[in-house]
Amino acid sequence: LLKTGMPTFDTDYGMSPGHVIIVGARPNVGKTSMVWGWHIAMGKRGIPTGVISVDDDAGEYGVRGLGAVSEINPSRLWNQRLSPADFDRCVRGIDRWGDIPIRFKHVRGKALDGVLGTMQRMVRVHGVKMISVDFLTAIRGRRAKDARERHNETLSELAAMAEILGVPLV
Repeated sequence: LLKTGMPTFDTDYGMSPGHVIIVGARPNVGKTSMVWGWHIAMGKRGIPTGVISVDDDAGEYGVRGLGAVSEINPSRLWNQRLSPADFDRCVRGIDRWGDIPIRFKHVRGKALDGVLGTMQRMVRVHGVKMISVDFLTAIRGRRAKDARERHNETLSELAAMAEILGVPLV
């Protein structure tokens, strides 16, 4: 089992190859930040992980990562409100954790095939042990009768790929 660094989750649920964990809640409550924290915690232990986003780009995730390794609220980085001490914390965080093994890919077209191909590359080329996809409902899946059916089919294909690759999918 992979440990996320969130003890209650690790004890009650855990993650193992082929498992799918769905994180859902209203917008702007911290879903992405929580999962990003899992990546950071695993990366600090040397476990390679992968993030695939069909929504936020590398700049957005970069700010989240910089905030996590420097222990500064990312909103202060986005708003460019850093004191000299904050800047020093950022530099120290980068010096200490700049080589965390986290792979990131923004799939611009939001196509399911692009996400599946990226999953394969992350595992086979870069050896990632967990993949998160942000976010499921924005992926352009196969043609289906309605949105619910399309999301279910998309999730089924992502889960099947995660099982083939032997990694948990968040």
